[in-house]
Amino acid sequence: MDKATFKQSLVLITLDNDEQGLFLNGTFITCTEEMQLPDLGMVAEQISKALTKPCVNLHAPRPDNEEWGWHDVEDMLTSGRAVVTIIVARQRDRLAIHFCSHRRLCGADNDLWFPLSEAQPLFEQVEHILCLHGVAHNVIRVEPLGQGEENTDYRVVYNLR
Repeated sequence: MDKATFKQSLVLITLDNDEQGLFLNGTFITCTEEMQLPDLGMVAEQISKALTKPCVNLHAPRPDNEEWGWHDVEDMLTSGRAVVTIIVARQRDRLAIHFCSHRRLCGADNDLWFPLSEAQPLFEQVEHILCLHGVAHNVIRVEPLGQGEENTDYRVVYNLR
């Protein structure tokens, strides 16, 4: 969604951890945390009826930054890009990748690991996984964040599908 359309719409954003934020004409209205509600869908539906304006439902990954705000999510969605942190580590003597806090790719118990080939570049494999699962059109960059004794963390920037 482009910035101009966002500024003229009723938008309900659902993050990959099920947090929701509601915007009207680019103005932040509320979020599930402030309303202490599990779902803003009914609120958005009522506003939509009252204004006779359709509600656009968007989904996005939760920002990695501890200090994130809902306008950060708006910027991410209107730019068409998203960011996810991945961990690359050995799992049962094989290199594997884990997508942190990503609704589709982290696993039900946050324990999903995808096997990696040591013969193929990491960038290509990350892009393949994100595109195959309908998350991304393509990957922009994969940059190292830090390295532990048995793992390396990366920041992946990609174009949303």
